[in-house]
Amino acid sequence: MNRILIICFVMGWINITANAQTGHILNGAGARSFGMAGVGTAYAMNPTSALQWSPSSITQIPTSIEFSSSIISLNTENYSELDLSFLDPSLPQGSIIAGPLNDETGNTILPTISFIYNPKSEWSFGFTAAGIGGFGVDFPQAATSPISLLFGDVFSNYQLFQLSITAAYQLTDKLAIAISPTFNIASLELGPIVTATPFVGAGGILFPSRDKAKALGYGIHLGMTYAVNESLSVGVLYKSKQKFEDFEYDQLNGQGSPSTTSLDYPMILAGGISYRGFSKTSLAFDFRYIDYASTEGFNETGYAADFSVRGFGWANSYFYGIGIERSICKELIVRSGYSYSTNPIDDDASFFSTVAPAAVQHTVGVGASYAFSDVIDVSIGYHHGFESKIEGPFILPTADGGQAVPSITRSSLATNLFSLDIGIKL
Repeated sequence: MNRILIICFVMGWINITANAQTGHILNGAGARSFGMAGVGTAYAMNPTSALQWSPSSITQIPTSIEFSSSIISLNTENYSELDLSFLDPSLPQGSIIAGPLNDETGNTILPTISFIYNPKSEWSFGFTAAGIGGFGVDFPQAATSPISLLFGDVFSNYQLFQLSITAAYQLTDKLAIAISPTFNIASLELGPIVTATPFVGAGGILFPSRDKAKALGYGIHLGMTYAVNESLSVGVLYKSKQKFEDFEYDQLNGQGSPSTTSLDYPMILAGGISYRGFSKTSLAFDFRYIDYASTEGFNETGYAADFSVRGFGWANSYFYGIGIERSICKELIVRSGYSYSTNPIDDDASFFSTVAPAAVQHTVGVGASYAFSDVIDVSIGYHHGFESKIEGPFILPTADGGQAVPSITRSSLATNLFSLDIGIKL
């Protein structure tokens, strides 16, 4: 296999990985939720977290508006080793090149505005406009990295914005239900576009060059909360798959048609329990099932017959979280939480998720809220995802899906998130 073909495909492996970060679910919404490590399916706290993770609980929240902003910092690194004899058979075996890549992606800001109208009847209504994804990869060239040796710089960027309108109904004193249609717009920039059919010629294979595209998507959220008694509540939430049209770029593919990427957002089924029976202290527990295996862009992996990248081949993932909240005085509440997520990336296919593994497993959160008056309150939250690593072999492109060779690609990811909410009762 010639050097140019390998160069193009390694470029593809790196850039498609940035897409995979959209599959990494942002478990939480707003400072209160992040301060409890994302827990909140059965715990009505504020408009931002309720409308995202417990829509039926808005029947218990007064008419209010909330402005929230979160800053996400990603620490992504890659280390790779490759025997150059696999690229050039004329070189002796053992011609190893090895080195790291450090991500220089800037911080991502996720703004949210949430509004709840509660007319003190059985019905309550809500609206939220939120940035629920915004990640990318920016690896400058490094002299000792085999990836940089092959292609130089790597860049990708994905942003996802969601608008939802919620109607909740209090069926009985104990049971509330909700429905939330969702509308999405996403932008995706890849360079090169490895999901497209490449150009094939005497010199090898070349993917379409860097370009940016947008796509519209839709889905629905269905929620239910049930108050077992004054202290104990349970909640259930169904978030349908967010189905997107193809991202269509101006760059043409090897067949002369517009290059495209197919990428959806996975279905999530969540359940939660909250307990408020302790003096000044509340506990909450969450469980979530994330269906990557049935989601376009994640349900397949390897190379297609035309050498385009098919996807990541992620398994389904599970989230478990526990959060605690303590009232210090009338004005001040503090909180903390821990969550664990299973890793959806199989080692054998981890090569296709090398650069942005998007699989942080252990996270903690801390936060606080302060009521300046009966009308205005402010919350802050910090959420840390501990470093997680994946490692597997290089997979060279073949028409039957790819060939693994003796080599190493190892990626790590850690996250830090700071969030601020300002709530105003109307």
